[in-house]
This record gives sequence, structure tokens and C-alpha cells, in this order.
Amino acid sequence: MLSNIFRYAKLTGYITANPVADVRIDRKKVDQSEKIEEKFLEPNELKAVIDKLNGRSRSKRYGNMLEFISLTGLRFGELVALKYEDYDGKSVSITKTLDYHYSNLKPTLTSPKNSYSIRNVSLPDRAIELIETVILENNLRKSTGPYVDGTHIFIGNVNKSLRLVKKSLKLEKKLSTHTFRHTHVSQLAELNLPIKSIMARVGHNSPNTTLKIYTHVTKKMETELINQLNKKINGN
Repeated sequence: MLSNIFRYAKLTGYITANPVADVRIDRKKVDQSEKIEEKFLEPNELKAVIDKLNGRSRSKRYGNMLEFISLTGLRFGELVALKYEDYDGKSVSITKTLDYHYSNLKPTLTSPKNSYSIRNVSLPDRAIELIETVILENNLRKSTGPYVDGTHIFIGNVNKSLRLVKKSLKLEKKLSTHTFRHTHVSQLAELNLPIKSIMARVGHNSPNTTLKIYTHVTKKMETELINQLNKKINGN
């Protein structure tokens, strides 16, 4: 961000050189101790976050988008790259993704993350309702306002809203657009679907995170099953 400010200043003649052009920042090391349950939201947490976003007009569209991701497992870039022709009323076709690079200040359509990412994703009723609502809203805005230009929603703005929601709800878990993709994996795991079918739906070629979430959720379900069985046997 800072480099782009200086780059613009150079282009407009305010300075003669970009003082941070050669600065390199080391990537933040991933905390290996992060618990797998912190990567996804429980149903009550998901509802609280979506309700919070939907409660403000400025972030309502974000709420719709993130709920859609939690129902489909799409990556954020795959979602914002969707066009009307990618939707057939029952599923969406994932053939591209959109990346927003600070270096050129423009969103760029590229091929999906890997060959496994090219897929058709069937939509549950609620996801269809969400996508139909957005299409309706877009058509309404086009017919009533001069400022609709099809500009893509920037992931940084969505994550900024999520940080505010996290603080407001005092949520301990990490909260980003990817959290909702992991939440979808957890929902599929609760349905006891085969791990390969889950990976195919979310476009994973590596089972690492998917398998960790799947294992955690199914173990939790097994524990709950035993608890319920004990209650029944004990007459509670």
C-alpha cells in the first residue's frame, strides 16, 4: 500500500524515486499451535456474524456473500469472478478466479488455483435464494441509479468489516473470508459425506485442512453420539 502511494507520487512528479521500491517484508510465520476448531464457525457463531453484517446497510452485501460461501465452499476470488452466465438456476460453474493485486491496483481474472478448482457446484435452496436476490438488486440498481458499473468487491473491505464484527461479538476465533469456506467443510463433515466428495466440492487437491476439519468434526459427533446414548440408557 505504501509503495503504491510513493509510486503514484513519482508518476505525478511529487518525488523523483520510490523510497520503498526495494523493501521486502518477510511473511508472518504461521502459528502451528492454532487449533483446528478456530478455523471454522459453529452454527450459532455463523448466524451471529451474518446477522451482524446484515444489520448494517453498508455490509449487507458482504453478509450475503459470506453466507453464500458458507453454503457452497467457494473461495472469495471464485465468488467475485462469477458472471450471470455461470449460473444456471441450480448450480454455478467455477472456471476462473479474481485476484486483486496492490502492484497494479486492478483486479485480474485468472485461471482457478488448480485443475481441481474447475468444477460445478450444486446450490442448496438458500444459496439459490441469495444469488437470485443479488441479481434482482443489481437489475434494480441498474434501472434506477447511474453509479452501477460492475466494480468488483475488494476482499480487503470485507475482511475489514469482519474484524469489526469479531471485535463487536468478542469472538475469539480468527475471522476472514476463508473462515466461511472452512465452515462449509465442517457442515459437510457433519453430514458424514466421504472426504473425497468434500474435496471435489470445494476444489481441494490437498486434503490437509479438509482432513483436519473432517476428523475434528466427526470425532466431536462421535462423542455427542455416546453422550446421547448414555442419557438414553440412564433414562435421562
